[in-house]
Amino acid sequence: EIAQGRRVVLRPAEEWDYLSPLLIDWLPHEQMREILAEAHATRIIIEPAIAAIAAKHMTKENLERLGTLLAAMSASEDNPDAYLKLDLDFHMEICRAAQNRRSE
Repeated sequence: EIAQGRRVVLRPAEEWDYLSPLLIDWLPHEQMREILAEAHATRIIIEPAIAAIAAKHMTKENLERLGTLLAAMSASEDNPDAYLKLDLDFHMEICRAAQNRRSE
């Protein structure tokens, strides 16, 4: 935790945001690789369940937004920053369709 005019406070590792750009730059590459592998393993478990719930509640509007996002992702494959933003939007739309409050 960094605040101007105050000392730096290192919070316990349990409270770290492992996707923070500061932390990603600071952690050793091998440790970051392990963290990303753990996150990916969790994602493989969670995503199919969220998609199944979303499929039950999917509206025409959700489907249209997902189609638009997929088309935009295809068009931006040569722009990693744009693609990642669209990919996040795509996954958040699935969460919205699943009526997951974390997507708001």
